[in-house]
Amino acid sequence: MIGLSKTLVVNRLNKAIDRMKWFKDGDYNISLPLEGNDEITRLAESFNEMAGMIRERDREKDELLVRSTALPESGRRPSITSRTLFPSMTGIST
Repeated sequence: MIGLSKTLVVNRLNKAIDRMKWFKDGDYNISLPLEGNDEITRLAESFNEMAGMIRERDREKDELLVRSTALPESGRRPSITSRTLFPSMTGIST
């Protein structure tokens, strides 16, 4: 019985590690399955939340890039600041 439980835990962890590697390599559409109600599930929930935040920031970056490369009617490119690049981080102070 212990051997079976250990195998299930190891298999779930290995799946999570594989998906995290895919995410690291740029596949931001990855999420971890939420199976059960244990520490691995809590880890998966945290990873999925983090991944969602990264996807959102990546989408914001892409939108900003599209807007910044389009010339306004004045013919001048708008100035780009860290506030326009990372609007969700404006409340962070150093």
